[in-house]
Amino acid sequence: MLHLTRYKFPSLEPTSILQVPKHFLQERFRRDILHRAVVYEADADRQGTASTKRRSEINCSGKKLYRQKGTGYARVGDASSPIRKGGAVAHGPKPRDFSTKLQSQVYDMAMRVALSYRFAKNDLMVIEDRIDIPLAQSRVLQEIILQHQLGHPYGRSLFVLHDEFFEPTNAKQNNFYKAASTQGKHLQLCSVSEFQIRDALKYGKLFIDSKAMSTLLEKHARRPSLFAPPTTSTATSYPSASTVANGPQ
Repeated sequence: MLHLTRYKFPSLEPTSILQVPKHFLQERFRRDILHRAVVYEADADRQGTASTKRRSEINCSGKKLYRQKGTGYARVGDASSPIRKGGAVAHGPKPRDFSTKLQSQVYDMAMRVALSYRFAKNDLMVIEDRIDIPLAQSRVLQEIILQHQLGHPYGRSLFVLHDEFFEPTNAKQNNFYKAASTQGKHLQLCSVSEFQIRDALKYGKLFIDSKAMSTLLEKHARRPSLFAPPTTSTATSYPSASTVANGPQ
């Protein structure tokens, strides 16, 4: 098992230890697997709603515009011809599905590779489920961001939070949620159900609360014996700041 330190936000003080399967955050880096997963996500996000009219869909008469011979002009058909203004589009796009297929085991491995890569670079932190700030003011959140170097110019931070956090009754009462809505260049909030591999790779720092980490384990650990949520033990071994500064008594 791998021991992860869980931190309290916004102070980022260590509070407890989480135990997660070692393979979940120590996967070997695979650029090819990440590429396949990112392309799969991008294909799934394409709307494919472009649509043009064919000749049968043009609202016009099917009568030949003028006679075949004797006019001195080229031969013509009806007004829906693609070469006429207001006519149909030849071989134009129609709504289609751009999504591709990818084995679930490959996608799960790509998620583990992405999280392992960020963990190896010390860009992944696990925080407590209860996340809030004293006041719902942008100024308060900006001070926290500058203090811990979380946003611009160090790269935007992504907070991956459990789905219950974004329920209207909870979000409206949370000061952090209110203040974060105005700090787009510094940080972004994301529910764990919408979290993608592209998100794990493009942001500067990743903050994942413990409930969201449990959800990621259940979805992407891919080993039945490891589907249990991470166990928590209190971090009694952490010395206080005064003990570190003054030394043991």
